[in-house]
Amino acid sequence: MSFNIDVKLYLSKLIVEPETKESELYGFLQGGLSFVFRGRGMILLKFETESASVARRYYSLCKEVFSVTPQIRQILKTQFGKTRIYSAEISDYSACIEILRYYNIADIQQGFTLNWSIDRNLIASPQLQYAYLRGVFLSCGYLSDPYKNYLVEFRSQNSEYAHALLDFLNSFDLKATLREKKNESVVYIKRAEDVSNVLAMCGAYETVLMLQDKIAQKEMKNRLQRVVNCDTANLNKTIEVSLIQQKAIEKIIRTKGLSVLPEYLIEAAQLRMDYPESSLSELSALFDPPISRSTLDKRLKKLIQIADQL
Repeated sequence: MSFNIDVKLYLSKLIVEPETKESELYGFLQGGLSFVFRGRGMILLKFETESASVARRYYSLCKEVFSVTPQIRQILKTQFGKTRIYSAEISDYSACIEILRYYNIADIQQGFTLNWSIDRNLIASPQLQYAYLRGVFLSCGYLSDPYKNYLVEFRSQNSEYAHALLDFLNSFDLKATLREKKNESVVYIKRAEDVSNVLAMCGAYETVLMLQDKIAQKEMKNRLQRVVNCDTANLNKTIEVSLIQQKAIEKIIRTKGLSVLPEYLIEAAQLRMDYPESSLSELSALFDPPISRSTLDKRLKKLIQIADQL
């Protein structure tokens, strides 16, 4: 079972307040509703999903809100492998019209004109808006495995509704983006913090905790990697500088010998040759008495300058 299906199973079993059920069903209908025209002005409302738990949630909401019993059918599709689809259909014409009019989804009197805007009057409070978003996620949402990447998608066959959903999500300061494909419009969110907020709004609090733990682990791993990279770079630089210093000292020894140098430079040269891998801080502490790092750096640079002049 995929991570996406697991989260939808969790959300489908949530016990919610009675006053939010209408809003959740509104999200279901706008996110996943399709129409089947059967002639003579008759229509059928269809909702399809790959999740049995989501189908049961939709079935229960229809019964509790409108006293309508959808017919559940199981379909086996073989495109790109076998996929089990659950179809919930409302065939009673009067019930279909009641639902469409209540949510202002279609204007029957104007020749069945569809309205895909989100009616904020039906979801006036934050509580109702969160319930609506949960319905949308259950009907057309997709959540990737956060151990692979952070992504929430809402896929719609209707471009007008996709733009309305984009505005709805952005009203919560969520960084949502719209991508138009050939046969569908995709509204997606990729920032980890926003993905977490969407799940919290839907009520998937266990998933939010898991996601935040994953984010913390990833940040810790990145921070540790930066420290390791920094230490590695510093070590490489120390070795590179040390090799330059050693070559300069060896050149002085071959040409004129260290004895011609001042005592303080002889001591610096001997310590560098004895401890080729030590940093300047470590090397400066070996002097008796110890000297500062900057003082040692100046002495070693002086040795390089003398070698360059030979």
